[in-house]
Amino acid sequence: CINSQCVCDAAWTGSNCSRLHLLPSATYHHYRNASGESSWGGSTIFHDGVWHMFVSQMANGTDLRMWKKASFVAHCTSATPSGPYAFRSQAIPGYGHNPVIRR
Repeated sequence: CINSQCVCDAAWTGSNCSRLHLLPSATYHHYRNASGESSWGGSTIFHDGVWHMFVSQMANGTDLRMWKKASFVAHCTSATPSGPYAFRSQAIPGYGHNPVIRR
């Protein structure tokens, strides 16, 4: 601090330099399934000219408290890496969670 004013490093901002100084991000959803179910942890890969994402998603209108019993791995596709992604199928029958895709 100089003269009772914090002087933040470039990556930080705020009165006491406690917030990351991030650029604005897009406000649209990269993946929003038609049913409005919660989803998280998408992993993407480019294959045959299409972006594929595998993401954990809740099933049957359940809330996040049921993630251990009611989440599945959704397969979604997009023309661009930033989306929007569209649901294509349930990638793995039954329960699935935290997918990671690799070549």
